[in-house]
Amino acid sequence: MGEQRVVELSDHSHIALDARTRLRVRFSADARVVQLLEGQAQFSVAKDPARPFKVEAGSKTIVAVGTVFDVEYVDSQVHVAMVEGKVAVLSPDPSGSAIALEPNSMSSDATPIELNAGEALAVRADGASTVLPKADIEAATAWRQGKVIFRDQTLAEAVHRLNRYSRQAVAASISAFGRTVEAPSARTAKASPAFSSMGVASLDIELGSSAIADPDGS
Repeated sequence: MGEQRVVELSDHSHIALDARTRLRVRFSADARVVQLLEGQAQFSVAKDPARPFKVEAGSKTIVAVGTVFDVEYVDSQVHVAMVEGKVAVLSPDPSGSAIALEPNSMSSDATPIELNAGEALAVRADGASTVLPKADIEAATAWRQGKVIFRDQTLAEAVHRLNRYSRQAVAASISAFGRTVEAPSARTAKASPAFSSMGVASLDIELGSSAIADPDGS
């Protein structure tokens, strides 16, 4: 995996940064604002009701008081995963109205969304949002343990993600016996269950060698 680090802010909040992550911090007397410019980070927010903690990622603003959550902002897509506590996710709304978004529903409107522990929000590049009431928090936060977990993702999506952690591009190809992933790096990533488009039950990727998964999962 690429380099990770944890930084402590002046309010004693902590931010764990994944590889290739950039952010900007702006604190004032009445607000704590972190702009996630690119990448993925986990926020452990110190409680301060007088100064809400805000994370800006693309067009979304995640507002928390004291909580733990993960935000990914890559390719103009935002993914928020709740580990502890509660947050509100806001969007620019010219009309000033607020309409609740039901779990598993989708919306491209500017609507405030409340997330609780165990839930997640996925925002596509076009702004359409989906609330996941039973989110895969393990997969969303696996990078903290130096792993990546792929569930119900295509091989192309997995390779695209792996390239964030490798200085040399990961190459994917189809072999006569299954699917091959090759990566000139030095650590191990896990992918299980495997990619929906392949019908593979599981796939272990050893960075630095080649791993082949047959369609039957063997």
